[in-house]
Order: sequence, then structure tokens, then C-alpha cells
Amino acid sequence: MKYLYCIIASIPLITYILNFANYKISDDPEKWAFFGDYIGGVYSVVLTCILTYLMYQLNKKDEQIKEKKIFAKSLLHTINEFNKSSSNLDVDKVDSFRNQIIDNEFLFRNESDFSRLINIADYYLTLCSDINQRNPEKDIQIKSFLKDIYNGK
Repeated sequence: MKYLYCIIASIPLITYILNFANYKISDDPEKWAFFGDYIGGVYSVVLTCILTYLMYQLNKKDEQIKEKKIFAKSLLHTINEFNKSSSNLDVDKVDSFRNQIIDNEFLFRNESDFSRLINIADYYLTLCSDINQRNPEKDIQIKSFLKDIYNGK
């Protein structure tokens, strides 16, 4: 990819050389000033376009990270509510939790993270029928996993 950038960056210079190859190199500073204006004008536009694109990409990535943090915080809040319950969990709330995960699948490029979230939802679905199946160690692992998502790990 870096070779492509080098080729693109050299196009204005090569174009200039091909157009003026038949002329001898000038001793006149004014002609060198014209050459500098040409190079500066062309490369300033190219660099502006490249930097604008990079800024857009970084801003887009920042927004995705922000969305992922909000999502992880929401899931953690819901799980804390589930863990406070001493009776069987409400199936509708757990289904809503699962649907929230499915609706936000686009936030997870890593398929294993998404699968793990679905498994977490399935774990809470089992607690709907029997709260005694709660595993405190698994609850701690779930919270740790969500905190890792929140922290971008």
C-alpha cells in the first residue's frame, strides 16, 4: 500500500518532468519559483484531501468506540439488575436484553465477542426458569468481559 502512495505522490513531479524534459535546467531563480509554486499548489491540494479523509476515518472510528461503550454500559446495567433479582428472571426482560445484543451486532467485528454476548443472553434465559442455576463465578466473568468491551480490549 505504501508503494501506491509513493506512486500517487510522484505523479505531479513525473508529469512536470515529462512536459519539460526537453529543456535544460535553469539558472534563473524566477523559474525555480514557478516550479516551487507548481509543486506546492499540487501537493497542498493532495495533502488536504488525504488529511480530510483521514480525519473522517478517525472521527468515524471514534463514534463507533463511543457507541460500543454506551452499549457495554447499558448491558452492564441490565446485568446488574438481573443479578439483584432473587427470584426467576422475567423472560420478556431477558428477551429484550438478547434483542438489544442482536440489534447491535454491527458494533462487533470480532465474531467471538458477539457469540459470547449471545451465550451470556442464553445464560440469563436459563435463569428465567430456575434462578438456582445462577453461577456467581460466571456472573463475575460476564461483568469482567463487559468491562473489557467498555475499555476497548
